[in-house]
Amino acid sequence: MDHDDLRGSLERLVRLGRTPNVDIRPVLLRVLVDMFVRRLHHAPGDLAQFEDMIGRLLDDADAEVRSAVADKLAGHPATPRSLVDRFLGGDDATAAPMLARAAVGGGAMLHAAGWGRPALALAVASRPDLSPDVVSSLVERPEREVLLAVAENMAAPVGIDVFRYLVRRARDDAALGSALLKRDAPASERAPLFLFADSADRAAIILAARRDDLGPDMGRTRLTPEETAALERIERAVMAPDRDGFDTALATALNIRLDDVWRLIDDPKGEPLALALAAVGASPELAARVFILSGPAIGHSVMAVRTLTALVEGMPRRTAARLVAAMTHAAARVARRPEAETRGRLEDGRSLARPRKRAEEVVADAQRRLRGV
Repeated sequence: MDHDDLRGSLERLVRLGRTPNVDIRPVLLRVLVDMFVRRLHHAPGDLAQFEDMIGRLLDDADAEVRSAVADKLAGHPATPRSLVDRFLGGDDATAAPMLARAAVGGGAMLHAAGWGRPALALAVASRPDLSPDVVSSLVERPEREVLLAVAENMAAPVGIDVFRYLVRRARDDAALGSALLKRDAPASERAPLFLFADSADRAAIILAARRDDLGPDMGRTRLTPEETAALERIERAVMAPDRDGFDTALATALNIRLDDVWRLIDDPKGEPLALALAAVGASPELAARVFILSGPAIGHSVMAVRTLTALVEGMPRRTAARLVAAMTHAAARVARRPEAETRGRLEDGRSLARPRKRAEEVVADAQRRLRGV
């Protein structure tokens, strides 16, 4: 410590202490801590004196002062071990800073990760020096905030098994899914997070899936009679147009739940719907009609319709089906909007329920644009 600065501070506190009804102990405690943290290194004698004085002053400090002191001392490398242990044994306000930033042992971290109160586990999850065992204990906890902190901690050693487990836990959590997408994991392992991904990540996931499926049998396979009948039901619903019938027919053809189909259809960029159409063997012409009728975000953009139609045409059914299965096993759940709010709306991106005449006009106009007429 700088003895001149400390002496001057103490002299001022002594003068203040002569004022009637003034308790200088909280102020003295804060001043001593501030003086301590200004320097990284301290002589052994100074450390011993500091440890003794702070220990006695903490006995009479209130919760707010103890919390402030713990927060300041947590990040200092020379904080005496006895003070670290004392704060770890206190309430969340003093223990959490120590678990987040102080030099604590692996046993303390592991105990807090597995059995500690949520605030303590959350503090541990932010550390840059986590072991695989601590990470495993953290991700087994029920608190969503702890899982999100682990996913966002790029220094945390998240192995492939833990990553897959977190992906499953991200089923209903877009924030967790987005955080996992930022981690260094193989693109093939990120397929269940497709609905949370941006365009670049989606392209990488699709490319990885196609590479994984490269083989001599990857040509366009013939539809079975059952698949042909399912596709015909989809076409009839599109031509009607019948939005509810389209949703149901697509869900049946994909053998997935209706709310999963709604999530694929409602994606504003259109790639999930394109993969779903490729998985059921839709022709480029049928796909183009679906995209033209899918709402202004896609249907009003010639480039978007062309790009998505090309994706349907060039995507092997097996690969598309595998990606759809991954998405629908990890898709976020969203509430279906009331029927009255969706039927007949033109600007909500869900416009297959337009009247027949209007739908046919939209398709004809869009097809002329696609041909450049």
